[in-house]
Amino acid sequence: MGKSPDSETERDVRKKKTILSALFTKEEPDKTLLPELRDQWAVLTGKERVKFILGGLFGLILFVSTLGLFFILLSRLFG
Repeated sequence: MGKSPDSETERDVRKKKTILSALFTKEEPDKTLLPELRDQWAVLTGKERVKFILGGLFGLILFVSTLGLFFILLSRLFG
């Protein structure tokens, strides 16, 4: 199977990206993401929305508390 020239140039561009350029360059925005998220949010009922938000808050609290415990552990080990 032959490869199209477009896919080869795409691959070359991806290979040429360095770590620094990947960190500091802005990617093309995904124009389909926001409409899809709005459609998914519109489908959710009030109860499902509350459950979604509470899940996000729980995840945030869990993440912050884990960071705090890790900081306390490191400060006691090296303090």
